[in-house]
Amino acid sequence: MIAQTKQAFKKTANRFYSPTPKRMRQLGDTIMLAGMGLQTSIMGLPLTDNQKVWSVFIISIVALIGKLMTNFFKEEETTVPDDLQPNT
Repeated sequence: MIAQTKQAFKKTANRFYSPTPKRMRQLGDTIMLAGMGLQTSIMGLPLTDNQKVWSVFIISIVALIGKLMTNFFKEEETTVPDDLQPNT
């Protein structure tokens, strides 16, 4: 059981640290930028301080999760079968 868990964690960690496709990086950056814009906008709304703090906190968590989730996407390597590779 522990060995399977370690193996699954290594596989997930390798996928997390592999290169992220450009579109996913852009999506993650957009999510973070939108989160920062929402946080700034909320500070100007007529809400109580407690409501503002919790709203900014929740938006921060959602934006962070959105950004981290894009790191799990990975560019798939395409392999050419041996019989289709050029002779060198």
